[in-house]
Amino acid sequence: MRKLLLSCFLLFFIFKLFAQQTINRRINFNPVDKDSLNLALNDQFMLIEDSCAAVIRHIRLDFNSRKFHGTFTDVRKDNPAVILTEGYYNANGQKEGVFTIRYTSGNIKAKGDFKNDAFDGKWELYYESGKPWLTFEVNNGVYNVTDNWDDKGNKIVDKGNGNYSVEAIPYVWEGKLANGKPDGTWKMYVKTDKWKNKIASERFKNGEFVKGENQFGSYSDASRITLVSRDLFPFVNAEKLIVGLPCDMSLKHTIVNAHYKNGMNSFNNRLRDELTSFFNYRDLSASAGEFNIVGEITTAGDIVDLK
Repeated sequence: MRKLLLSCFLLFFIFKLFAQQTINRRINFNPVDKDSLNLALNDQFMLIEDSCAAVIRHIRLDFNSRKFHGTFTDVRKDNPAVILTEGYYNANGQKEGVFTIRYTSGNIKAKGDFKNDAFDGKWELYYESGKPWLTFEVNNGVYNVTDNWDDKGNKIVDKGNGNYSVEAIPYVWEGKLANGKPDGTWKMYVKTDKWKNKIASERFKNGEFVKGENQFGSYSDASRITLVSRDLFPFVNAEKLIVGLPCDMSLKHTIVNAHYKNGMNSFNNRLRDELTSFFNYRDLSASAGEFNIVGEITTAGDIVDLK
């Protein structure tokens, strides 16, 4: 039996929602001319019925490749004068050039450049109040955080030096920056954990990654930290052409801290065993890239129906 080395340590299971329900959906791709469309999106920029859209995207779409191309704008449906996002996709469907992103109020949230779908050059982010939030630069894929403020206007990173945290939902990485790059020991914890219990850590020296540790072991190939999370910009969800929940349906839930019957290590071992078994019977010799593993976690804590 082959052993599979999983390079990523964050695995998300997608719960099957409304499995017993049959819901008729009508999601329209509204043509404007021969290659332009108006897409109805919800507030998370997922496809939705026209009747309850929060955002309208004016865009060109290649139906064969399922990729956007050309200039586009996202506007508020209830007030089309408010442009939420404006930018450009190249012929390969990649974000390219200057992008401007706004809050629903119309106030600037962020502005900067993309190159080949990645952040490039200098970016500036602002709170909805208009106060500065974050500035960073990316050169040849290397991130450098220059300044960071809290929502009260206090500067916490100055010219690349200070304490810094970045969300990677539902987690947070936290540590010290020196000259715009991670320095010393960083730790990761669950955002909702008020005690900030460490579930992973990484060590840096002179701006270079040294070693990391998580619940699956240690690693030294590369840092898992992304200094600027794309979760800040939900407009990228539209690129996936994912259908959101029906407009008359919402998830009512209570969030509580997870409890594991025999402890976290027991759960990790169970997860490891399930995934090892899952991959050992599959030929991955011709596969490359990212794996999305979908399954269910039952109310009894069992991991079932992996695909």
